[in-house]
Amino acid sequence: MAGPVPGAQDNPASPGGSHGLDANVVASAVATRGLCSDVLRSVIESHSLVLSETVFRELRRVLLRKFGVPRGTVEAAETFLREEGEIIREAAAVAAGPKTASVMMLPAA
Repeated sequence: MAGPVPGAQDNPASPGGSHGLDANVVASAVATRGLCSDVLRSVIESHSLVLSETVFRELRRVLLRKFGVPRGTVEAAETFLREEGEIIREAAAVAAGPKTASVMMLPAA
């Protein structure tokens, strides 16, 4: 896929191919078919997917409460994403609040 990936957020700590996705984009990709699943697939196939524990917490919450996805499916999706992605720790949260993925990211220790 040429050009930027829609819905993906560049990781300023790792320029040139790492993308973090908002928890709601990942949740929509897991729970439905469409643009969000296409974005997630593209990032996994052609880029480095960057996720944080904050994203995983929000992902679990949204999938279980908003989409009503069975717990086993949520656990399988999280396992898959942990295997495919790079897990980072947040260095600083965006001023918008705790539900927003961090902009400044560092590799997990």
